[in-house]
Amino acid sequence: MKLQKHSTLLRLSFQNHSLTIENKKYLINLCIADNQADFTLNMTNFGDLPQFVTESAKQGLRFIPILDPAINTEKGDSYQTHINAIANNVYITWANNSLQPDSNCTSSPGNCQPLSNIMLAYVWPDGRTAFPDFFKNSTVNWWHQELLNFHSTISYHGIWIVLESPLYFNNFKCF
Repeated sequence: MKLQKHSTLLRLSFQNHSLTIENKKYLINLCIADNQADFTLNMTNFGDLPQFVTESAKQGLRFIPILDPAINTEKGDSYQTHINAIANNVYITWANNSLQPDSNCTSSPGNCQPLSNIMLAYVWPDGRTAFPDFFKNSTVNWWHQELLNFHSTISYHGIWIVLESPLYFNNFKCF
């Protein structure tokens, strides 16, 4: 299979498998995502990845993308995952609005949205991020739907979820 624009890791995974070097799965970090945004695919660099994953599965390889449940809030109207999160009220919020710090946008001021009492952080995606509150049933349902939507884009075989700490909740960029 000819690969276009794929990382060395993907090429080596396929080559190792074809040489009968034992490797039944490969993990891919957020580098495949559009600006490290969960449930997206960077079509410029990884547009043919879905086809590669489908073909690799026929050879017994399993694809497991890594997700960080920190949802970018500055991508604007183009980031459906965030739009769906707002619509379903899934983010962790401040218990008391008086505790909420100022939350100025950093990476995309033109896309800055008022986020009422949502707790914000600065982790992997550029700019402000929000975390899903998995104690809410609406969040569990939203996350499940986002996984299904992403699976329709790329037929992954599992998900590795990287956990972040509430320590990152702040109003300043610390990374």
